[in-house]
Amino acid sequence: MAWSRIDDNLYDHPKLDVLGKDRLACMGLWVLAMSWSGRYLTDGVIPLARVRHLGGTIRQASLLVAAGLWELSDDGYRFHDFLDFNDSAEAVRERRANMRELGKRGGTASVEARRLKGTNRGA
Repeated sequence: MAWSRIDDNLYDHPKLDVLGKDRLACMGLWVLAMSWSGRYLTDGVIPLARVRHLGGTIRQASLLVAAGLWELSDDGYRFHDFLDFNDSAEAVRERRANMRELGKRGGTASVEARRLKGTNRGA
């Protein structure tokens, strides 16, 4: 599981003033897209089709761009400064691989410890 960070000052950030009456809907899209991006390790890229799938509209996405929260990308949008605040896909994959390796080592050590404990009982 990857995690995405949301600043606890977000609710009051001046950039949100640009969103006007669409503030809540736009930020709902923003949060859902952040979650999706973290889950699928997109480094903050949100394809246009995904915006629609999340229930967002082009208007909301355009407002997020106008507010400076998203930027245009080749096939949709990208979170502004995503990698300044969130781990890259590469870093997440590396951490997961390290955790798998540590788990394997721990499992092997546990099996060996049980084997030795059983050997000592018979002595």
